[in-house]
Order: sequence, then C-alpha cells, then structure tokens
Amino acid sequence: MAQSQLDVEMQNAKRTIVNGYPTIVDFIARDKDRSTSIYRSYHRLNSRNLLYLEAELFELEKKQDEFDRQDLKGDLDAKQYARDWSVLSMSDDLRCVERRKLLLMTRAKIKEYRK
Repeated sequence: MAQSQLDVEMQNAKRTIVNGYPTIVDFIARDKDRSTSIYRSYHRLNSRNLLYLEAELFELEKKQDEFDRQDLKGDLDAKQYARDWSVLSMSDDLRCVERRKLLLMTRAKIKEYRK
C-alpha cells in the first residue's frame, strides 16, 4: 500500500462520525467529482405548485381586467385612476383601495411565482 493512501486511510480512521446523516453528508462532501449527489427534485410537486400559482395569477389578472373595463366605462375619476399612479395611490375612494389591494396581492404572487 502506498504511503499517501495509507495516510488517507489513517485520517479516515481518526474521524469519529456518527452513522446516519452525518456519515452520508461526509461521503457526499468528500466526493470531488460531485457524482454522488442524490437529491430529488420533486418535479411532480413542483409542476403542480407552478400550475396552482399560474391559476391564482390568472384569477388576479381577470380581476385587474375587470377593473380596467370598469374604468373604461366609468366617470372621469375612474379614467384618472387608470392613468395616474399618484392619484390611484393617494385616493381613499373604495375603487382605489380595492385596486391597490389587488396590486399588492398580484405583486406578492408574481414574486412567489418567479422564485
């Protein structure tokens, strides 16, 4: 047995690693080729989650489209809400409050979807 191989075996013998996850982690961490990584990707669950997120975003988009239709048919104030963020963001009008809530829900859902 070559001296360097003996040194490696002696180092390994000195290690005191509890059997179980610590042993597996140590084995994976020492693999220089990274060929022993055995992690699942959960494609089915991930795909289902993405489809649900898309469905939720679709519902939020439909609500936004409905607000846009209301603004198109609405009074001058409604048209102003659709054109001017400062008006929309500052108004206490119930229509503006609802639109801002929708915006925040949409923003959060898009952020979650993109992760």
